[in-house]
Amino acid sequence: MIEGKRRGVVINIHSTTAWKTVPGLPHYIASKGGIEALTRALAVEFGPNEIRVVGVSPTMTETPGMDVQKVDLDKAFGGFDSHKVYGSKLPLGRTAYPDEIARVIALLCTDLAQSITGSIISADLGDSAF
Repeated sequence: MIEGKRRGVVINIHSTTAWKTVPGLPHYIASKGGIEALTRALAVEFGPNEIRVVGVSPTMTETPGMDVQKVDLDKAFGGFDSHKVYGSKLPLGRTAYPDEIARVIALLCTDLAQSITGSIISADLGDSAF
């Protein structure tokens, strides 16, 4: 983008776990915190080239990847269904769906969001409200 002198946007996907801890996942939490810091650093670095960098921080989302982790997550949640337990504690009362996160990302890629860079946008059903 820089070499081609093309403005645009880079979207990094984080997680609300960058701000909250979940038992048994310190490596995951650390990686998401690192992506958040990278988002801010790249926004400063790329801004003069009219390249925006934005982070999207979803909450627990119903994806195939989450299904793979579900056994470990259920253990971390004391043997209970981690998706149901976590989702029930969110203000909207459920976990997120991929399409909901994709819509936020689509918006950020448009000129409607042209003033947003270096920010972390929560697409988290109210998770960060706690």
